[in-house]
Amino acid sequence: MRRAELQDLDFKINAEYIPQDFLQKDINTDGRHHLIFATEEMVALLSKSKTWYIDRTFKVMKEPFCQLMTIHSFVRSSDDVKQVPLLFVLMSAHWKDYIKRC
Repeated sequence: MRRAELQDLDFKINAEYIPQDFLQKDINTDGRHHLIFATEEMVALLSKSKTWYIDRTFKVMKEPFCQLMTIHSFVRSSDDVKQVPLLFVLMSAHWKDYIKRC
């Protein structure tokens, strides 16, 4: 049986369904809830990157989240270089809401 969809931002993460060390941060503040996902290896790759590329997507999200933000960088493997997503943030508020507050 499938669990009911989230209805609001007051919920607890069931870590049983998330790979170990993938959830980096669960932020619940000011009526907003954000989840940051990345492995330690992905964070290490980002820390070595000279340039980050940020993408924000709205259409794939369901309430109570409204935005998926991803941070990408180029990663080299042997002779191949590819841009890959290295960090994922589920956001309950749009990025522009934070820019207005700064």
